[in-house]
Amino acid sequence: MRVALASCTARVVKLSATDRSLSLMGPLGGIHNLDVVMPSGDDLSPALQAGDLVNFLLVQPVAVNIDRVSAPPSTASLDVITDADCRC
Repeated sequence: MRVALASCTARVVKLSATDRSLSLMGPLGGIHNLDVVMPSGDDLSPALQAGDLVNFLLVQPVAVNIDRVSAPPSTASLDVITDADCRC
């Protein structure tokens, strides 16, 4: 697994208090929908408004290789997979 890292300035397009998400438009016009993790008592509205410019750091895992397992594991006997078994 690799990690994609981006840092840029974006414009706030939408704030949703209901599902605690934030939509940002990046410098190339792409929209990034982000889940906001804040203490439950905090509210985004006083801190941010649609149209505000913000700096953000985006870190995402990227799968670079996915292999299909030849046979699904049986529910009768499950093998323990260790870190040595993974090619991550």
